[in-house]
Parts: sequence; structure tokens; C-alpha cells
Amino acid sequence: IPTLMKSVVEGAEMLLIKGARETLASAAPTVVMEVWKPPAKNENHRDAVRLLQGLGYHPHALTDDGALRPRAAAAREEELSGGESVNFVFQKPR
Repeated sequence: IPTLMKSVVEGAEMLLIKGARETLASAAPTVVMEVWKPPAKNENHRDAVRLLQGLGYHPHALTDDGALRPRAAAAREEELSGGESVNFVFQKPR
């Protein structure tokens, strides 16, 4: 049973999440995913984030000391504008 899934698929995140849906639902591994920010075409990333949320996953940011900090919806949208990318850690509540 996987406990961690790191997405390094350069724009195919939605395909990865769709293909792993059964595993994500049953095993609930932590998912680490880089999300491109606009102006890059990141609709695929946003769709993948929405699908993860639909599966019960919550996004977190990694702090400098390695702790996870929950991200509110408004902060996620703010973080998805400007710059090149942001990394999120998605977890299901346990």
C-alpha cells in the first residue's frame, strides 16, 4: 500500500490523478504535486487539485522547518498567480 505519491509529470497531473483515483480513494497516500502558476497554462493543474479535493484531500504548504501548514481556498488561489510554480502536499484527514 503506497503512503506517498510524488507527481513529476510536467502537465499531465490530471491524467495521473484520474489513473490513480482508486488507489487514492482506498490507500489515501500523501500526494506531493507541483502546480504551475499563470501565465503558464495550468488549467490541468487546477483540475487535478479540484479532483484531489473531491476525493477528500486537503492542500498544505511545507514550512521551512518541514511542518505542514493547511492552506485556505483563498490562499491557494492567491498562490496560483505570479511566479512559476508552487508545491502542495495533499493529505486526507486521519
